[in-house]
Amino acid sequence: MNYVCTFTDQKYFKNIINVWLPSLRRNFLGIPVVIAFNVNKADIHFLRSLDVIVIEHNYNTSTSQSVLGDMFLKRLELQYEFIKKIDKNDKVMLVDGSDVVFQTELYSFFSTVSNKIYYTEAKELSNKTTLSWFNVLFLCTNKDLNLEEKIKSSMIKSFGMIAGTKQSLLKYFHRHFDMIKKSKRLAFFGMNQIILTCLILKYPKEFELSTVHNFRLTEEDIIFKDGLYYKEEKLIPILHFSRPSSKPIYNKLFLRDIQI
Repeated sequence: MNYVCTFTDQKYFKNIINVWLPSLRRNFLGIPVVIAFNVNKADIHFLRSLDVIVIEHNYNTSTSQSVLGDMFLKRLELQYEFIKKIDKNDKVMLVDGSDVVFQTELYSFFSTVSNKIYYTEAKELSNKTTLSWFNVLFLCTNKDLNLEEKIKSSMIKSFGMIAGTKQSLLKYFHRHFDMIKKSKRLAFFGMNQIILTCLILKYPKEFELSTVHNFRLTEEDIIFKDGLYYKEEKLIPILHFSRPSSKPIYNKLFLRDIQI
């Protein structure tokens, strides 16, 4: 079985119901999975009535030092627990956030997934933000200077989509959590992305670059035609409106007729 898993909170639940899930259903025959943070019971019941696996989690945001960092880390932990329970031959795509639109069928992608981790990157070298995350991650322990130099000459990696088999994802999670433990850092925004970057550079043969997902919609080689986004004249399978500047575009294109 194939799964596509994302997460949301109450604020962006409308995105899941009105955009994320319908576009996924048109292009995917597997099972959708949604991690629901502080979503009310009625909405969770409605989502389950649509044959979606819902993983509930509630936490007190007023006591959290870093709500975003904590949520991203908790999301990873909940995904890890879910993947441990699936069958050994299953494959999973983990998609970051609810402002995602699926434009074309995913069967072709899943049919190529083997025991590697599939990820995407931008045509943009690591910047000051990436290096600052690296420095925060290793603030309490010795930095790998060789790894730091590799990051400087590496393209920006995206944690917006990773995919693999149960076996490859479990291996990834073990290494991810081990790096958190060794770094002795509390959760912070960007932690998942910098850890993914480090692991790709440390174990390159265990990862494979994919073009199935895009999170940089302002690149010059991306065009919008007949209601769809293309890159180098090829339809982009998964759009992620991750940049703040792309949020109004997402709202105008996909939520314009929806009461918000």
